[in-house]
Formats: sequence, C-alpha cells, structure tokens
Amino acid sequence: MDIMTLPAHQVLEGSRAGGELGQASLPDLEGVVVVRVCGEIDLYTGPALRRTLQELLPPPASARPDTPDVGVSGGASGRAADGVRAVVVDLSEVSFADSYALGVLVHGHRLARPGGRAYAVVATLEMIHTLFRVTGLARVMPLHPDVVSAVRSLHPAHGDVHRVVPG
Repeated sequence: MDIMTLPAHQVLEGSRAGGELGQASLPDLEGVVVVRVCGEIDLYTGPALRRTLQELLPPPASARPDTPDVGVSGGASGRAADGVRAVVVDLSEVSFADSYALGVLVHGHRLARPGGRAYAVVATLEMIHTLFRVTGLARVMPLHPDVVSAVRSLHPAHGDVHRVVPG
C-alpha cells in the first residue's frame, strides 16, 4: 500500500475536473489535505494509514492532558497537522479493503470531529460501497465518487462534511 498526502489545491490543479471548476464552486482549499491511498488496505497495511490520519488529525490542544495550548510541534506529525481543517481520504486506487480498513476510516472520522475538522472519503471500488452499505457507515460517512465531489461537500465554515451537496 502506498500513501501520499497532498494539499487539495495541488490535487485539483493537476486534475482535468479541477480545471473545469470555477473558484466559486469550491470551498476555500486552505487547510484541506488529500490522503491518496493505492493498493490494499488490510490488517497488515492498514496501520500505516491509521498513523497518517493520527498525524494529520491530532486531538485539539484543549483535549490533550498536560499539553500547553499551542500548535502541535516537533516531528513530521506537527508540521502536517498545522492548519489542517479537513481531510479527504481518496481510496479511488484501492484494490481491496477489509473490516480493518473500515475501522481505520471510522477512526479518522472520530479524530476529525473533536477539532471541528471536516472528513470525507472517496471510493470507486464496489467492494467498499458494499461494506459501507451493509455496515450502515454510508449514513455516517457518505462516499464520494471523486476528490472534486468530496471537496465540494466540505463546509469549512461549519466544520461539517456529513451533508452531501447535490451536484
């Protein structure tokens, strides 16, 4: 499994769909990060995705015991987490996902909520759609067909990504 973390504006600039979109049709992309995952997500590879999400979405300073109320510091996780308002997990190049993968995605969703950060998931693999439907996760974390759709669903002013904006 390969994981790449990119600013959303960089992902959309490079995509054909991003070029077709007017600035007014997308929310402010400042602080929006896309986590691109390629390959299989299972018990053996999933912990790497879990760590990436934990680095991007640390608990708010007020929720961490014995932590001064300053930005996250030190290491790659501090640099990555500074200013992250929303995370889009792009699974469009994932070839397999099991129950462990679902647990990792739910964990990311739970990490985002206390800080009022938005979280969205992109998936094209029917297996992932089926897992989300069968488990009921589709009601909590709607799946998006592409990064553009996921970014459009973000509501940075409200920190809420649970409502899907009709396209």
